[in-house]
Amino acid sequence: MDKEQFTEEQKEKAVSDGEDEAEVDEAEDSSVENTDTDKEAGEEKSPEVLALEEEKKKLEEEKKNLIDKLSRLQADFNNYRRRVAQEMEEHKARANERLLAELLPIIDNFERALSVEQNNDESFVKGVEMIYKQLLNLLEKEGVTPIEAEGEIFDPHLHHAVMKEPAPEGVVEDTIIAVLQKGYYYKGRVLRPAMVKVAE
Repeated sequence: MDKEQFTEEQKEKAVSDGEDEAEVDEAEDSSVENTDTDKEAGEEKSPEVLALEEEKKKLEEEKKNLIDKLSRLQADFNNYRRRVAQEMEEHKARANERLLAELLPIIDNFERALSVEQNNDESFVKGVEMIYKQLLNLLEKEGVTPIEAEGEIFDPHLHHAVMKEPAPEGVVEDTIIAVLQKGYYYKGRVLRPAMVKVAE
């Protein structure tokens, strides 16, 4: 009788234990499901994160566009620099060509003057004077003008003293008393200083 009672008690305990285990298993399954749900909920991005990602994409696109623009600007600048250099060379070539073309008539007049018979000295002198005036006019048109020297006080920036001699009566010291070779300005700058004789 006691044995049967013990068996019944064991059965009841076993049933009770089985129910507890089932409840534990159910609780564990519920916990796992809740964890998975929380994980899925955690993977959903907040509006702030989505906005930042969108802003990042925009910035990357703008960066790419700026790099492309910079590359195009660099290429345009290189082309512009080459074009300007080429135009400058062409301009200098045209300027030289124009100057040479204007010198040709002067050469022609030299040849005419030299072809005059030597016994006609007056015609020869007039021919040379004509050439001289043409040269002066051409130089002046190009911005070349003579430096005033004779009778002026010596200026080392404008004159080159190659000779000195005692000052004549009434002449101030350092006065230029003779011009041995004319000096010229080119557009306001000294192209060649005048070679002069100075009183001392």
